[in-house]
Amino acid sequence: MSIAFELGSIGPDDKKKLENFITISLRVLQEIADLRDSLKDQAKTLADELGLEKPAVLLKAGRTVFKSSLEADKAIQDTVEDILTITGHA
Repeated sequence: MSIAFELGSIGPDDKKKLENFITISLRVLQEIADLRDSLKDQAKTLADELGLEKPAVLLKAGRTVFKSSLEADKAIQDTVEDILTITGHA
């Protein structure tokens, strides 16, 4: 559903709501970016401590738990491995 409006038809109350939404959006998106950067830094530090080559492995583990998608990820990985074996790239 699309709602079209003209800028001239926006009343002061709706304008204030839009301004508040934009302000909140900017703050929330900045917080998300900051948290993501902090998590990446923590993953890098822990990967170094554990001798892991790639911090992305830790981030992937966290995402998998968050999404509760381990079984789906395993099924996809199994399929990818099957394709690579069939095509002689395993």
